[in-house]
Order: sequence, then C-alpha cells, then structure tokens
Amino acid sequence: MPWQKTESVSFNNELNHYVIIDSLLVPTIKEWAYQDQTLHDVEIQPLFKDTLFNSNADQGPFFMNLHSEGTLIGQLNDVLMSTPAGCIISSRAGFEDLYQHCQNKLIVSSGEEANQALLRFYDPRNLAVFLGALSESDRALWMGHLEEMQWFDHGWHGLKQAPSDDVVDYHLTLTPRLKETMRNIQIALQDARFQG
Repeated sequence: MPWQKTESVSFNNELNHYVIIDSLLVPTIKEWAYQDQTLHDVEIQPLFKDTLFNSNADQGPFFMNLHSEGTLIGQLNDVLMSTPAGCIISSRAGFEDLYQHCQNKLIVSSGEEANQALLRFYDPRNLAVFLGALSESDRALWMGHLEEMQWFDHGWHGLKQAPSDDVVDYHLTLTPRLKETMRNIQIALQDARFQG
C-alpha cells in the first residue's frame, strides 16, 4: 500500500500544515481555532463554501491551518484518535491555493452518465481504501499540491507524495474497476484487522 503506519502524527518543518475537520463531529472547532488565534494567525474556512454543497457550508467540514507550537494540535490529536473527524494535510502551498485545491477534490464523476458525487476524501475511514485503489499516476495527479496526508483509523497512517504541478484540470472518475479495487482493499483491510 502507498501509505505507512506510523506511531504518531508528525510535522515536517519545511511544509505548511492544515486540517480538514468535520464540524458535525467536532462542533467546538471554531472555538478551538479562536483560542489558538491568540498565539498564531489561524485561518479557517468552510470547505463546502462556494461549491455544489454551499447550502451545507456551515454544517460541513472546515479547512484550517495549523501551527506546530499552538494548542490546537494537541486538541486535534486527541479528537482525531477518538473520532473519525478528519485528516491532516501538508504542503508547500499557501492557505488559499490548498483550500481551493481541496475544494476541487470534493466532486467525482460516477457511473456511465457521469453523475457527480461528493468525495469525502477527508474521512479517515475511507482514506486508506481510496488512496490505495488509485494508480500511482492517478494518485499523484489527484493529490497535486498535497505532499503529506495523515489520518487515524485503527492507528496513525501517513502518505507522502512528491507534489505535482499538473493538477488544475484533473478530475477523478469512479470507474467500475476503481470501485471494485476499493471494495477489494476494504475487505483485505477488514480481514487484516480481524486477524491481527
């Protein structure tokens, strides 16, 4: 699999760090961000804002920057280990560029009629299956500016990827083959957890 199991979340000091966190599962996220803002400049935006899901922007996930010295990281570490509320992403890209990049990843095409669907790529229960099912080239194109992703699902996991500049028009389609690969990976992971 393309990801590694890790002991804990880690932060590369050369990258900017962000979190996508589901506000329905962590309703205090805005308060935490405000408290951390007394120490650092915290930016927080609804991920669904100005997308097809704009009507749910305030109830959906939030995208925010992290500072390794802030109190927010400790709070998030605890909540991510107990609740499947989101993931940590890292990149050399600035807030606005990565925010827009993540918004562009919310929509996938599915089925022969190219129906559009929400891809909850930030959900830690789906990340291993989703990222593992993509080919190396599709994963590089899909991740684009994302250089690291970390999530907690039966332990911490991390994926490192060299950034790709060729991402502007990349749109993922959930083909029958990709869906089948995802199902097979999900079954294999469940079997491994059951046996291990």
